[in-house]
Amino acid sequence: MRRAFARFTESTATAFREAQARGEVTTVSTPEAQAQLALVVAEGTALLARTGVHPDAAVAAVDAAIAGLRA
Repeated sequence: MRRAFARFTESTATAFREAQARGEVTTVSTPEAQAQLALVVAEGTALLARTGVHPDAAVAAVDAAIAGLRA
């Protein structure tokens, strides 16, 4: 699991780095931190779904995370 998370974070950080260069994503935090956020949101959303939390709560959290990444 740790290896899969590391691969996800590495590839996602690359995507965020490229998006930062294009001005699409904020540069307030590092691409690595943004990738970690994406992992936490994805895994947290999956956990919420398994525990029966209403999907609207997950959607709101994902929307907030994405809004925080916009440039």
